[in-house]
Amino acid sequence: AVMPTSQLILLRAVGTIFILLPLMIRRGLRWPPRVVLARAALEAIATAGLMHALTLAPLSFVATVMMTIPIGVMAMNWLLAGEPLSPRGRILLLLAFSGALIATGPALAGSMEGALSAVGSAAFYVARDMLTSRRASSVPSLELSFTASIATLILALAMGVIGDWRPLVAGETGIIAAMIVFYIL
Repeated sequence: AVMPTSQLILLRAVGTIFILLPLMIRRGLRWPPRVVLARAALEAIATAGLMHALTLAPLSFVATVMMTIPIGVMAMNWLLAGEPLSPRGRILLLLAFSGALIATGPALAGSMEGALSAVGSAAFYVARDMLTSRRASSVPSLELSFTASIATLILALAMGVIGDWRPLVAGETGIIAAMIVFYIL
């Protein structure tokens, strides 16, 4: 059986908070700026979408979609923020998106819900990066990660109210630990 998304993100959030909390206490806990809270909310939603996608869609599909996030940020900066992009850059942008579409095409034969969850998650990650690309540069990454983990924990608890959780299987503990380590790195 597949672990529910709420349980998966709760375990990652708790593990991350457990590791980051001593560092935050040493640094001095304070209420984060609103832009950091908004960023954390977007990241929590994106994380839930990513974890949900991983339970339904092939890993190769989800990984390919997640790799389009920097391309999405570049496209949105050009379209919404008015950043200059040369005609050659526009062509490269279209080629990059086309390559991702070609790479993910066969994987769509899996779950449509998983595919939409992965794409939606990537869109929320793009929005997160767009929101704080300039405004939160003075905020340390430790604070960004800690605040996002708290937001993810709150979302997981809210989602858990409507979902069934199950006991961990032995092999899953290592996977959860790896998720925590890779998130922190």
